Amino acid sequence: MKYTLYSTNLVMHQGEARRQMISIETDRPWSVYANYPYIEVNCTRNTAFLLNTNGNDCTEWLCVTRRAAQFADHAELFTRKLKLSDRKLMTRLSTVVRFDHTSAWSSGYGEELLLTEPYCNWGLRQFSALMDMGIAAIRLPTNLSPYCGRWDPTPGAKPWTYSYLLCNASASECLQEVEDRLNAAVIEAPQWNDISGIRYV
Repeated sequence: MKYTLYSTNLVMHQGEARRQMISIETDRPWSVYANYPYIEVNCTRNTAFLLNTNGNDCTEWLCVTRRAAQFADHAELFTRKLKLSDRKLMTRLSTVVRFDHTSAWSSGYGEELLLTEPYCNWGLRQFSALMDMGIAAIRLPTNLSPYCGRWDPTPGAKPWTYSYLLCNASASECLQEVEDRLNAAVIEAPQWNDISGIRYV
């Protein structure tokens, strides 16, 4: 499926106020991605959306939306809404890891996972502590990480956030399958800050 997203801001390009746009190829309907909280920030599929004229560039959010869809497709996961049980789990785990930009996901078989994308790197101590608490976790490859905070379009730049996917240890086989699929897909994935697909209309 092919979706076209447009910036909700008019930006100056070659002396004219224009909208930014990007086309995204996906494997599944848009509803699969819709509960990721940072999808369609400052961008929309609605061409009639009332435009802002503040001139803020929307490149970052077009790329976030692209990466979120690519992550979901390659991981074969579905977005879902955060539940009270998710928030309780985050509170329990916050003694050993930091949560930020957290979203909820599920597999096609019902396993529930959390994706958190903090501005800090987890080391062996954090992964070991999580395992002791009955939680399995992996770090996502950057180019298939949805959020990638502190936007920098400079080639070779790195985001300041890291992305971690967690689940109960009882679902660790699902998590391993997700990791295997992402590691295979990242070989051909565009750079996290690739802007070659963004046009001005």
